Amino acid sequence: MSQIRNKAELYQAAAALRRQLCLPERCTSGAVFDRIQSQPGIQIAFLPFQSPALRGMCSPGKPGQEDIILLSSRLTGRERGFYAVHEWLHLCWHRDASKSPFLCGEYRFPQQDSFLEWQANEGAAEILMPWRQVVELVLECPPDPDSRESLIRLRLRLADRFGVSDQMAAVRLESLRYEIACALEGQSPDTIELLSVREQQRRGIQTQSLEEKARLLFAREQEYHRRLRNIDI
Repeated sequence: MSQIRNKAELYQAAAALRRQLCLPERCTSGAVFDRIQSQPGIQIAFLPFQSPALRGMCSPGKPGQEDIILLSSRLTGRERGFYAVHEWLHLCWHRDASKSPFLCGEYRFPQQDSFLEWQANEGAAEILMPWRQVVELVLECPPDPDSRESLIRLRLRLADRFGVSDQMAAVRLESLRYEIACALEGQSPDTIELLSVREQQRRGIQTQSLEEKARLLFAREQEYHRRLRNIDI
């Protein structure tokens, strides 16, 4: 989808597809999966892929044929929604890119186009967990940045709110690091500029995500306990 040039345009396109699915303002990933599955001209099936790293794949159907989405049978109920939307976005946005079949997994495959994968990943995250709703959730009960337990509770609340896995919630907090930091500093969401990680790097913006803070606190705790074990009493 060549007209998508940045994160703001990507989120606008994702919001349009969210409206196309007639999704309520707040819903879980399971509800989104059901809407994708009910779309005409799409067939979704689950397979035990030989590679455990492969999460899903899709192939646009020829004229008069259905589009096919294949998902790993190993996916949990909280993971299926994201990968179904990810593959559906490839069908919506990239069917003319001559890149099919599209493969999605834990690791990057050689034939993948990194820009198209970024669009599908960020677009799926925005459909499942709209950035404004994520920011609102963070502001409802701002976490203590010096408490790993507080930061973990935020991630778990995010996962439960949208019915996604803990890992997906963590990735969303990472990708919205800049927007969340702006909101916590008191900036209105209406004035926050949506910036991809690459654009932040280009502008020299360095923002530590809440997940990064949690990992640093964990590393400090581990180092503290390691030193305690080494004390000769």
